Amino acid sequence: MSEDKNKTPLYYPRKMRTGWCVAHEVTAAGVTIERYGIRCQTYAEAYRRAEVMNRKQQAEVEVEAGRAGTQAGETTGSLEPSVSGEKGGGRS
Repeated sequence: MSEDKNKTPLYYPRKMRTGWCVAHEVTAAGVTIERYGIRCQTYAEAYRRAEVMNRKQQAEVEVEAGRAGTQAGETTGSLEPSVSGEKGGGRS
């Protein structure tokens, strides 16, 4: 099949001689090959597993994008120091 914009593999059901499997394409050194993974008895089972793997992959990409955004200088909180009701630092 194909990869999305972030170069994450797209998992899909693939018919095998006996049953189905979940496959994806990998490109290394300019050569694209199809890798086979989980074996399933029915197309429905292979489709469900591929769907779960794609969702998991997408969640990982979103988490990594969030980390990269905060490391690049984006802030999620206020830069003001928190103020409590007590004054500290002095001795009585």
